[in-house]
Parts: sequence; C-alpha cells; structure tokens
Amino acid sequence: MVASFPGLIHAVLILSWIVLAGIIALVAIVIGRRIKREAEFKTLDHFREHLHSVVDALANHTLEYDAGLAAIRALIPPRHAPAVEQILVEELESPTRAAMLQRLARDLGLIQAWQQRMASRNQEEGMARPGALRRLFGLRFTERAASAERLGRIRDLGSWRLLARALQDPHRDVQAVALRSLASIGEPQSFPVLVEQLRSIVTSHRPGLSARTLKAALARFPLDSAPHLLPLLEDRDSRLRVIAIEILREMLETNAGVHGKHVFQTDKIGPQLSRLALTQLANDENPDVRAGAADLLPYFTDERAAPALARLCSDPEWFVRLHAVRGLGENGEKYFLEAICARLSDPHWRVREAAARALARGGEAGVRWLIETFLTTGDAYAREQITEEFQTSGIMAEIVRRCERGAASAQELEALAAIVRMGKTSYLRTLQAETSGVNGWENIQALLARTFDAHA
Repeated sequence: MVASFPGLIHAVLILSWIVLAGIIALVAIVIGRRIKREAEFKTLDHFREHLHSVVDALANHTLEYDAGLAAIRALIPPRHAPAVEQILVEELESPTRAAMLQRLARDLGLIQAWQQRMASRNQEEGMARPGALRRLFGLRFTERAASAERLGRIRDLGSWRLLARALQDPHRDVQAVALRSLASIGEPQSFPVLVEQLRSIVTSHRPGLSARTLKAALARFPLDSAPHLLPLLEDRDSRLRVIAIEILREMLETNAGVHGKHVFQTDKIGPQLSRLALTQLANDENPDVRAGAADLLPYFTDERAAPALARLCSDPEWFVRLHAVRGLGENGEKYFLEAICARLSDPHWRVREAAARALARGGEAGVRWLIETFLTTGDAYAREQITEEFQTSGIMAEIVRRCERGAASAQELEALAAIVRMGKTSYLRTLQAETSGVNGWENIQALLARTFDAHA
C-alpha cells in the first residue's frame, strides 16, 4: 500500500499536466480565433469602405455604371459575398438609390441567388426527412427568411409568386417575412392571392399566419387594389366583412394622408365597391359592419354619404351611433348638424361626448347649434357634456374675449350666465385671473360679479 503511493502521485501529476496543457491549448485556440476574427473584421471594414465609395460614386454619377459594376465584382472575395448583400440592402434606406441598387443586385446575381434559396424548400420536400435533424439542418429556414426579407427590401416585382408560395412554408418565420416582403413590393397581382389566404385563415382556423398580420399587409397596398376586397365585403361571414372594411379604411387613410381626405377618383375603388359601401354595408345586419361602414363613408364625396351617416346616428347600437357621429362630424356637411345635435341627449356618454366635439369643430354653425342646445335642452347630462366641451375646445375662452371687446352676442352672454348658475366657475375664474387688468374686462367682470353675488 505504501509502495503504490509514489505511483499514484506520479499518475496525478501526469493527469494535472494533461489538463493544464489542454487548458493552455483551449486558451490559445480562443485567442487565435479572436485575432483571426479581428483581422477579418478589419478586412471587412476596409472592404465596406471601398464598396460604399463605389456605390456613392455611382449614385453621384461620377462613375460609369459598367465600370462600377466591374469594380464591385473585383472587390468581392467569396467569403465576403454575404457582406455585399447586407451592404446593398442597407443602402436601400435611401429612396433615391433604390433603382440603381436594384439593378446592381440583379447584375451581380444576388436576386437570382435569393430566389434560389427561397426555392430550396421545394427541392428539400422531395428528400427524405430523418426526423428533427432534417428539420433543423435540412430546411435552412433562416436562409429562406433572410432571402425573402432581401427580396422585399429590393422590391423585386418578379419574385412575388415565389414569395406567395413561401406563405405555405413549414416555418412561421419564413411565412411572416414573405408576407411583409409581398406588402413591401406591392405587386397588384399578389393582392387577390393574399385575400384568399386571409379567407382561408379566418374560416379554417388553421395554424400559421394570423389574420391580423395579413390584414396589416393588405392595408399597405395602393388604393387601386381595393376592388379585390369585394369578395370579402360580400361574404356571408360577418368576420370577413368586418376585416375587409378595416383594410379598406386603412387604405383610404393612407391615401388621404398623401393626397388629402377627399382627393381620390371613384375609379380607383370602382363603382361597385362605392355602391356597396354606401348602401349594403351601411344597412348590414351586423352592427360591427355598420360601424365600419360609418368609418368609410366620410371618405366618399358621393352625395349619399352624409344622409347614410345621418341615418346611422339613430342606430339601435350605441357604438354604431358613436362611429356615425364622428363620421358625420368629419364629413363636413353643415346640413346634417341637426342629426349630430340630436345625439347630445344620447343615453350613452361617449356618444354625447362625440356629438359635442363634432359640433365644436363644425365652425360657426356648429358652435351656434351647441350654444342653442345648451340653452334650450332640459337634459342635465347634455348640459354637463356641452359645458365640458366649451372648456376643452376653447369656446368659452373665445366668448370671454368677445365680452372683453363688447362683441359677445346675447346668446353667448346667456350661456356664460347659465354656466355660472350651474356652479361651473373654476375655468371662468382662471380666465378672470389671467386677463385681469385688460381693457374691456369690466364687461365680463360685472356679469360674473352679478351672478356670483346671486349664487354666493
């Protein structure tokens, strides 16, 4: 036992030296790899600088396209090909360079390479899949997702069919990226394909893309694609009608932000779609559809839009009335202020609030309706709502300024006195403190003094 002790010590020492040597080797490998990666990053940065300078020269027209293309090809070592793709995609942030960069990507073979990677799933489907390993290593979904993203960024119109097929990809990330790219490209032929995809998802509840994601993608298409929503708007499934209305509303909002609210030709959405929105949707049996129609109608210049909104202001469902009041207020038709005014006594407070706000924003005619209703209504809730709107919209401050100049009408003075009698004096006292000492303030001050004394 004692004799074997030195042998044991010797074995432990050898094992310790082996472990130490292994640790030193690992440290050396890590340091070596880090040095190598730093060298590669320096080379890549140098390469980026050269590539950016060539792209800048092409964009500034200080270098001929063929010469620039040749220079980029000469710059590309095989291991830096992914860097070229990334740099060109980054450059797409500049809209003025998009056409030139798209041409470069095509001539360099990048678009073809991305398309081949996207198509790789079709080849892999014919191969045997040995369980999880094939799904992990064979499908290479990250490459397909990256290629789909780059095709969308480069906006290659010829890739839309390939991206549409990618909506059936087994990996959801690829589906989502392909959908975003289709929306970015905006090829009109892809819109009906996405509409049918949306129908399939809503009606079948199958796993994959969500209806919300598809709706957001469809809403990014130009307004000219809107007629393809007709099958959904006429579908018996109310869920599809509601989603289609939401898509159309977002398309109209986007168009209004660019060209103005009512600046769009009827032929962009088609006469059939216009007729459907003005008649069938506004009278739909589903209240969510009617509420959606009330959001659409303010964008139409058709003379039937305002009367349809006025009818919806009396809808049995409060949220439909809410949307209709808001829509009629945005419609700009002064002849239908009376329909809004009737909703100041609505049973639901949100409808009353929307009505008061719509009238306050309806110009002089709307303010007159608001003041007259305030003075004549016996509905305490309506008076409270109108008083609040007087304060928040600045109408009360404007009346006070008129009083300063002695230009306030009898109705305006009567409205001020009524507000004081209601005990809503905090805002008026703030105005009094802010305007104290201003010439002409004595008129309103005397009025307030009389009412304050009477109700002290």
